[in-house]
Amino acid sequence: MKQVFLAVIVAAVVVVGSVGIYFLLTDDDANGDISIIDGSGTKITLSEPINSAIAVNVNVPKAMKILGLEDKVAGLSFSPTSNDSNFATYSPMFPNAVKMSDYNSMSAEQVASITKYVICPVASMTVSAVNQTAFEQLGITVIRLDCNGESALDDFQKLITLFGNTEESTAAFGEYMDTYNTVVDAVISAASLRTTDPSFLMYMNSSTAFYNQTSELSAMIESIHGTNALRGISGLNLTGVTNAAGELGIQETIKAMDSSNNIDKIFIRATAAQATSETTALNAWNACLLNTNTFYSSLSAIGANSTDHIFLFNTNIMSGPLSYVGYVLIAKAFGISTGFDATGLIDVYNQKYGFDEQTTGLLYTITITGGTASAQKLV
Repeated sequence: MKQVFLAVIVAAVVVVGSVGIYFLLTDDDANGDISIIDGSGTKITLSEPINSAIAVNVNVPKAMKILGLEDKVAGLSFSPTSNDSNFATYSPMFPNAVKMSDYNSMSAEQVASITKYVICPVASMTVSAVNQTAFEQLGITVIRLDCNGESALDDFQKLITLFGNTEESTAAFGEYMDTYNTVVDAVISAASLRTTDPSFLMYMNSSTAFYNQTSELSAMIESIHGTNALRGISGLNLTGVTNAAGELGIQETIKAMDSSNNIDKIFIRATAAQATSETTALNAWNACLLNTNTFYSSLSAIGANSTDHIFLFNTNIMSGPLSYVGYVLIAKAFGISTGFDATGLIDVYNQKYGFDEQTTGLLYTITITGGTASAQKLV
């Protein structure tokens, strides 16, 4: 995730790490207002820092806990099916948080009685546009930040900015980044000893699409080892970070590329539900387009016999706060020893922040013998 987040800065604290330079903004215009662009592209301008907010779904409160902002969470709201269970899980971490109705049912009046701010995901499992309008009519500001995926680190910084760039939150982010950088630097250093340049495809199972070279996930893998095979496709549509695997011409082109220069690794980003056991991982592969499609199932990395070419990753570890563990898993799939234990890293993370992230079912290898596939859990 080699990123540089640039902004017009009036006053800033700078945290420097191997993965980028992070500007933690205090204000960004002549009036001294606090301003960010949220995940929906909306400019949020505040005359003073936020003092409290409703946190929607699980990733926003997790981010605030990591940043030491847990006392600023005035309420917690989750999905209709998990509001009760998630509140029971997360409320002990947030001493000032009251239980809100689920994000579909949470009313503007309920929010207004507690705070003027709601921080929620951008588009998935979040406050609807209709409800946002109702909130805004009562003077409530809705701020959309996923705090997960490829925008996670950027969203963390925006939270710090919104809550006033305190010494505590800045220090918490710096401490988190120390861990992040230590792991990432060590992985990249270990990988630098490799002299080969294997090609890979990173496939997103839930979207039946390949990550192209514009994606942060591709950049993560390439920073460790190898080259995304999609770089070899001329005229590829790069307006998004993925390209549909069934898109006209992509299948034929990938097959032709493989015939002339083998595609060495097939990486599959699977849902968490598809990575709960070797059985679910095998089911995910058996139903995967790469296995069921004639073009893809004949690739050299798949074929009738395949060992150490196909790997299935739990989606939760490939982006967001635990993405540094993803570096360790990618290196393991390439056969690179980093000295890190992914399970141990997540154990430390859970203990530090009070979370209960799963420490197993993170990485599987798919082996094909005589046309029959089997799954083996590596982590």
